Amino acid sequence: MLFSSKLTWANRQDTNLATPQAWSRQHEISLQSGQILECSSAAAFNGDADKANPEELLLAAVSSCHMLSLLTIAEKKRWHVTAYKDCAQAILSRNAHGLQYISEITLAPKISFAASSPTSDQLEKAHQLAHQHCFIANSIKAKVIINLD
Repeated sequence: MLFSSKLTWANRQDTNLATPQAWSRQHEISLQSGQILECSSAAAFNGDADKANPEELLLAAVSSCHMLSLLTIAEKKRWHVTAYKDCAQAILSRNAHGLQYISEITLAPKISFAASSPTSDQLEKAHQLAHQHCFIANSIKAKVIINLD
């Protein structure tokens, strides 16, 4: 299976790449699905706070993948999920070489069920299994924590 995207960036006519604050961090990412995302670097890196940034997109990808894996497990166990919400966070750190990277991602999923709910032990095991099967989590080196409190 192949996935693709197209990134488009153009500098403003009146700017100079030699000056960090002068060149635009804004760009578009066109997804295979046809959606177009307006992106930038994070505001802390001279970007536009109103646009998605790579760190947020990585965090969102992990959160979304975990949810989809969990919902697949819930379906197989015949748990009727009525709502799922995750307030995820990522920590940007420096590695041993002084390079920045996302070192830790914390997911905080809250799930509502119709009728009877799984026990907390069953739900914890389902989250562990979902994490093991999450394609995105398997593709990154950041530690992923699942906070079920």
